Amino acid sequence: MKETIRNGLQFLLEEHSLLEADYPVPEGGKVHSIVARLNFPLGYQADILFVLRVVAELGELGHSGVQPALAWLESRRGKNRRWRGANPYKQRTWWELGDGNEISRWVSLQAAIISSRSSEI
Repeated sequence: MKETIRNGLQFLLEEHSLLEADYPVPEGGKVHSIVARLNFPLGYQADILFVLRVVAELGELGHSGVQPALAWLESRRGKNRRWRGANPYKQRTWWELGDGNEISRWVSLQAAIISSRSSEI
């Protein structure tokens, strides 16, 4: 399991760029733009915030490949010191998840946890 985690981190953070999302795709394909937004909720996909959450849980926020993504996350913080989130399912669901403020609260909570953990390094 540890080797698999190490291989995953190597793939995500060393062989490719989390910010550029330059991961292999089929010919003519592309990585979806959702990767570069702060989203809540997520389904089967992942964004930079989600990957940073996983990396934080693994205790790997000190990895050199994470630093550009942490700087990007900090640059997304507003003047009110919070992050603005987006709901990728807003147009595709019939239920109301909450207004933009509620979405942003969830994104801000997750981003603040990552930010606090990265400052401990």
